[in-house]
Amino acid sequence: MNLSLADKLQWVTDSITLLLPELVLAAGIVVLLITTLARVKSKAAWISITVFSLLCSAFLVVSHWPAEPTPLLLNMLRTDDFSAAFKLLFLAGALLTMVMFASAESEYLMEWCVMLLSLTLGAHLL
Repeated sequence: MNLSLADKLQWVTDSITLLLPELVLAAGIVVLLITTLARVKSKAAWISITVFSLLCSAFLVVSHWPAEPTPLLLNMLRTDDFSAAFKLLFLAGALLTMVMFASAESEYLMEWCVMLLSLTLGAHLL
């Protein structure tokens, strides 16, 4: 299968819409890091950003539920209904973990929120 550069770029462009849940999680990580660089010390802001990223990602997984198995990024990834179900399972676990940890007093909350989003993003890409 010898594709031209234009065909490869078109395939990557078509894959972006199916990768939106992962992009939202990555954006949440970046926003958390920027709020830390801006010296925002609000624990409520960190929790809100994390929960918002997880909920938006869950909404995008449900709204872009694949009808049939679809290869992404020149066959590097694949999405199907089985992977979408596991993505929802990982997101639900991350949300429950965030709810349990939000009530705990910790001085490392921001690092913990970044780690939670990073682990969830890694689980999405399995």
